[in-house]
Amino acid sequence: MKNTMFLLSKARGFTIIEFMVASVLGLVVLGAVGSLYMYTNRLNAVAQERVAVQQSLRTAGNLIVRDARMAGTFGCMSLGRLHATDTDTKLSNDFEIDFTGATDIPDAAKIKGNPKNSDGSFGVRWVNNTEMKKINAIATSGGLIFTYGAGSSGVTGVAATLVTFSENDPNQVLTNTISSAGYVVAASCRALTVVKADKDKWEITLTKLKLPVAAVAGGTTVEVNPQVNEHSVDQLSLMRYMTTVYFLGSVAGEAKTALYRVELQDNGSWSHPELLARNVTAMSADFVYIDTAAGNTCPAAISANPTVGANTYKFIQQTATGTNNIRSGSGKFSPPIAVNLTLTYDYPQVSGQATNVTETGNTFRITAALRGNNVCANRTLEKS
Repeated sequence: MKNTMFLLSKARGFTIIEFMVASVLGLVVLGAVGSLYMYTNRLNAVAQERVAVQQSLRTAGNLIVRDARMAGTFGCMSLGRLHATDTDTKLSNDFEIDFTGATDIPDAAKIKGNPKNSDGSFGVRWVNNTEMKKINAIATSGGLIFTYGAGSSGVTGVAATLVTFSENDPNQVLTNTISSAGYVVAASCRALTVVKADKDKWEITLTKLKLPVAAVAGGTTVEVNPQVNEHSVDQLSLMRYMTTVYFLGSVAGEAKTALYRVELQDNGSWSHPELLARNVTAMSADFVYIDTAAGNTCPAAISANPTVGANTYKFIQQTATGTNNIRSGSGKFSPPIAVNLTLTYDYPQVSGQATNVTETGNTFRITAALRGNNVCANRTLEKS
């Protein structure tokens, strides 16, 4: 018993000073670990925000490139063909898109008259902010507009001026439009007619219609060539009339402007704005043209021999102004063959992140080819 008491009396614990030192060291270590965790967490949040911004811009870019490739294309009719040519001047001078069956379609969705002689849209154009606000009130910039035909259905029957089309529509693009009595376009190589479809009816009336052949005496047939603005049955297809618009807008609750997209709905109104990318502060567009100056026109045919130099032609760039996107040079009209869109954007500030000047004023550039307008690509390969 005495030995046990002796051992207990010799046992010592931490002094107050030792305990305080150990506590301070522990707090320092915990603080360092906590700071490292918070710093790493902020870095991860910043990285995620950057990835999200880049991903949204790439998604927007893919949509713009897709719409640009289709712009001005309606089956075998490409509005880019409506430039001065030596072989089809009547088509390029007298062509008109018929909107008489779609009188309530918004003005911005129409390609007025002949693209070469009027607004020059060729299926793509830039409108200023005043015009853009008529499309959507939240707009703070001008807008880039694409128009084209989507889906396709061939002719199954003709009775006088009433044309019936196939209901076989694998992608359901045209089916949804007709079931909603939306806008469709009858397209052939020399005419375009835009009408509001009758609900669930795959038929439209075309007054300017030519059959592909006509019977003559003796039982033989002769081809009937359609004139400009006349449809040829063997070329005719039915498509959805598509118009999409890209612009910057500002809504309540958002500190900065953002990139939005709207499209023409079946009821003739514009869709609600689809948010594509936040924190986009500026947008500008340039149209790219083939240089039509003397000696710089595209060659008559692509040469199979690269040493000949026939594959080389020059391009020029012109800022979109919202007035007319057609360019003339040396007496020749040329449609735009591409659009360069420049978006200025900011990375959003993450809570706890210090402001950095490099986080603002970043640029994202989108180059979208207007496939139907590149007249230099619409040639036959020749050997030299």
